[in-house]
Amino acid sequence: MKKTTFDVELADAPGRDGLYRVRIRIYQPGEAMGRTTTAIALPKRDWNTKKKYGFWVRTSHPDHASLNSDIEVALKRVREQVESWQSENPAITPRQCTDRFRQLAKLPADQRAAGGAPLLDLMRQAVRSRGTQISPATRQNRLDHIRNFEGYLKTRPEGVQMPQAALTPELIRGFQRHMTASGNKPSSVNNALFAFRAAYHDLLGEQGVAKKARMTVSPFVHVDALTEEKRTIQRLREKDLDALRPDEWVLWEKGAARRGRYPVGPGLIPAVEGWARWCYLACYYQAGMRIGDLIRSRYEWYECDEGGLPVRLAYQMLKNGKWIRIPLSKTAQAHLAVIWRKGASPTEYLLPFLDPQAPYAKARTRQQIRALPEALADQLTNTVRTIASNLNQKLHDIGWKELGLPEDVRLKMHSARHSLADKVRRAMKVDKRIGPTDARDLLGHSTFKTTEGYFDDLDQESLDSAASAVYEV
Repeated sequence: MKKTTFDVELADAPGRDGLYRVRIRIYQPGEAMGRTTTAIALPKRDWNTKKKYGFWVRTSHPDHASLNSDIEVALKRVREQVESWQSENPAITPRQCTDRFRQLAKLPADQRAAGGAPLLDLMRQAVRSRGTQISPATRQNRLDHIRNFEGYLKTRPEGVQMPQAALTPELIRGFQRHMTASGNKPSSVNNALFAFRAAYHDLLGEQGVAKKARMTVSPFVHVDALTEEKRTIQRLREKDLDALRPDEWVLWEKGAARRGRYPVGPGLIPAVEGWARWCYLACYYQAGMRIGDLIRSRYEWYECDEGGLPVRLAYQMLKNGKWIRIPLSKTAQAHLAVIWRKGASPTEYLLPFLDPQAPYAKARTRQQIRALPEALADQLTNTVRTIASNLNQKLHDIGWKELGLPEDVRLKMHSARHSLADKVRRAMKVDKRIGPTDARDLLGHSTFKTTEGYFDDLDQESLDSAASAVYEV
């Protein structure tokens, strides 16, 4: 940690009252200086330019003794506050300290005395202020993990009213240990901390800290992620996909009366197992569509032929805003024909899971969904999550009961994207016209890095198989 020194100076220009404010200067070798302004003010003629410690104000000022005492107290407070921040983050710079002092100055006096407004309240406000910059699901995820941290604080002496300055690396590590002791896997703990850190960085952004500088002032930089066991991403090859496809689709079963738009007769409800099979294949055939997008899909996403059946797909991914525009293969067309209703309104949901009468149903585009009021956005997000969870559970049962997958290996709807990536990778090796850019665009990834992440695991698997085959010769 660089040595930090403090000095007292007078502002360069007077305030509206004609008086000059006293400032505390913060200095570190090799860094830009930081300054914080105090409430102490005086005429420039009474300032001692030699600034001997304890005698900053000349005796010509009638209150020189009390002013010098006030300056000494202010200097001590600034030093103690900076040292407190440095104990949390040794890399904090004078300019970053200045930003923090400005934020503290905006708070009411009682909150400044306590070290600032409650951190979790500030974080919630910062996350919500992102508005349409983040998706409703991302917003809810961050708010959920703020609430999880709040539950942890209830067991700690810091309490839920803890100020921002009290968030230390050790407290975050304690949250890690708390989650682990509660039975969470390392991957779940890491995901929780990632979301909580993102919410904290939203707050830093609100406080004017530049994006590149946030990690230097964030206590999370000193917290290591837990080591995760290497996960096997389950992918299905052609024979498994054939096994998922039943001889006859059973998508409805007798049950309690339900609301919905499908005129299939009274007392019928979706058969979860049938829909789990159908949805997985639909995700796979439609360029690895995410299950959330599939659940929200509408008839207007599809271009139909003269016979009124879908032949092309065009939609915008909710997660990253990427547009997917592809022709539908004959297999995909036949698969969609199982549920397709000719003459349906373009704005209707393709699947029967979301309530078409719900207020959120009016939001058809990505922009409209992201602009939904928080309550409606959460309602839509929670509904989609519940549907996806039910489908995933049934798909897992099918995986180990019918496909022979290990019971501890979860087959999920998202596996369809990895199954497609596997097929794309194999196609690239056969047809050189298919390149990495095509793979990225087909999967709708924002960067090559994400696509490479999908392929790296697959390539290692191929390499392992090849090495084994060579030594068996």
